[in-house]
Amino acid sequence: MTNSSHPPDGQARAELTKYADSKSTAELGYTLEFLDQLEEFNRVFLQEPGGLGTNERLTREVIVDTLCQRHPEIAAAYQIWKQDTASTEKTGDIVAAAIRSLGPRYTYQENGEVVCGTLAEYAVAWQHAQAITGPHATLSPELTTQDGHNVAVEIDELDGYDNGITSGVVYRFTAGDDVIAHHVPDTPPAPADAVGSVGAADVGNNEPDERVLIAHLDESFTYFDTGERVQATRNVRLRIVPPTACEHDNGTICTECAPSWQLDHDFDDPFPFPRTRRVTIRELLDTGQLKPGQTLTMPDSSLSAVITADGLMLPDGRVFDNPSAAANAIMNSSPTPPRMPLAELITPDEPPIGTPPSPSPVGSPEAPSVSWHVERLSHDPGCPDRDRVVVVAIDADNAEQAERRTLEWARHPNSPLSEHIDDITAKAIDRIGPHRWTVALALKTDRR
Repeated sequence: MTNSSHPPDGQARAELTKYADSKSTAELGYTLEFLDQLEEFNRVFLQEPGGLGTNERLTREVIVDTLCQRHPEIAAAYQIWKQDTASTEKTGDIVAAAIRSLGPRYTYQENGEVVCGTLAEYAVAWQHAQAITGPHATLSPELTTQDGHNVAVEIDELDGYDNGITSGVVYRFTAGDDVIAHHVPDTPPAPADAVGSVGAADVGNNEPDERVLIAHLDESFTYFDTGERVQATRNVRLRIVPPTACEHDNGTICTECAPSWQLDHDFDDPFPFPRTRRVTIRELLDTGQLKPGQTLTMPDSSLSAVITADGLMLPDGRVFDNPSAAANAIMNSSPTPPRMPLAELITPDEPPIGTPPSPSPVGSPEAPSVSWHVERLSHDPGCPDRDRVVVVAIDADNAEQAERRTLEWARHPNSPLSEHIDDITAKAIDRIGPHRWTVALALKTDRR
């Protein structure tokens, strides 16, 4: 629903409004929930305070306006939520709840209690019974209408869905003439006795209702210069607690933060929360959320990583697929395999490309030119012993020219690299524009 040609705001709004008008209320609600997940991902991994881009924010605004105009019930719920400054719910949460309240109301039995709700709310109760409490939960197979008639609920599995962040199955719920489609994220049924026993012996406290989950963080990486792949996994223990008792980032997990934990961690079954598929760097590149050559800097830090087509490259030349694994690695002071540091040969000031260079060695037809627009992309001034790869962006028509020009830039007489040029290799990484490339300078190594 985004437009890469960047039309004027009025035109973009008109196009989005026309598109939203053609979609069902349920489809618009699912889109809002998707935007919530995308916003969470951008804030956690990309460190973007706004969370969403201009187009995504406009899309959300148009969808909310459309739904509020279409349904007074949604408008009323949305206005109440906007006035509640203490609310922790997201836009998609409040609108999804309002959407579920639409339609005929019924009474039914849930865990021995009489509940009044819509068919959509019944579907959520059914999903909860399947994913959380397991087959021992009781949910009546019939609904009672307001005029006292009983109607059986038919549940049919339709097909799967995958919107790039979440995946699951669509179910059709039918009660007489009332029919809805309900999206259920991937989550296998978890028997109550099995869930209740998970980690019970490991909790070590007097709160028998708390359970422990093990989150797996894939910290595997590839050395850029040799292509060597190193497999590594970090396990994190998380206690399941209510949202009011959860710190969201320090050893606990709840219904509110379970989606964000799954953005970078894997969990074994049984997992008592709706499943959210982990987004990869490759997918973010394919959808334009990230671009090769972009530099990501750790908050409140000078530490950075450069995005390549294969992942996040750290200053030491390790390339990670998982953003959180890269963040952990760049903040970790433990030593990496010994190599001669390259950063200590580089001064903070770039070589003065515009000054007349000395005669170039034979076989090097080009001399550094100010027109090349050389830009240093990575530097870790706080930890020079770990900056073993220097990444630059440089104007060039192809990979070979980019590598040759980068070596000429490093060979410049005013560059600290010039006397070590025989020990340095240049390797083109990605084309980042019609006539621009990223290139990595690294010390030659015999490591395989």
